[in-house]
Amino acid sequence: HARATMSACGSGKSSKGGGSKSKGKSSKGDALHKKVSIKTEKHHLTTLRAALRDELGGDRDVLSSFGAFTKYDREGLALDVHFRTGSTITDDELDWAEDLVHRNLKPLGHGWSPQALMDEMCDASSRFALVTERAPKSKKAPRTGKPIAFAHFRFSVEGDVRDVMEGVPVLLLRDLHVEPAAQRKGLGKHLCQLLELAARKNAMHGVMMLT
Repeated sequence: HARATMSACGSGKSSKGGGSKSKGKSSKGDALHKKVSIKTEKHHLTTLRAALRDELGGDRDVLSSFGAFTKYDREGLALDVHFRTGSTITDDELDWAEDLVHRNLKPLGHGWSPQALMDEMCDASSRFALVTERAPKSKKAPRTGKPIAFAHFRFSVEGDVRDVMEGVPVLLLRDLHVEPAAQRKGLGKHLCQLLELAARKNAMHGVMMLT
């Protein structure tokens, strides 16, 4: 099921039943346009391309315009939000994300395919807001701290939720998961608000969340 909204979403345990990964990352980012272009108006296709690619043809960091929202300092948490794509997310980050989905969904009795989830995550059209603990400022410190949460999304068209590639451009939220220790502290709502801002700035007609 899916619903379109521009308001904040739930608790951070999940926006969808998930799965897992295949290490070989795909390069299907532009396949979206090949499917969408059949039934979608040209100006919608242009909007999608602009959300995915910057002026030099690279992946557009759609979170970079919201500096204040890429920091989370509340409820005893000191966190940073990083942008990733299916091509740039690391194997360690994918392993952690798969494990978190498993830990969050198993107690709820959700059935899910690990391979299907990983195939989706590794697709080059996938986008992520990856939340990590703020690393201490030191030359010896890792570039990012311990991962705490992630939102997996992509720019598509509203018909994508029915496997019909037509309609207006939307930001499609596939998954949102938060580590149990960081749940109920407003982090999931914060990520949803950040994605809503990104959707508006990139001329999407809404945010669709799979529930």
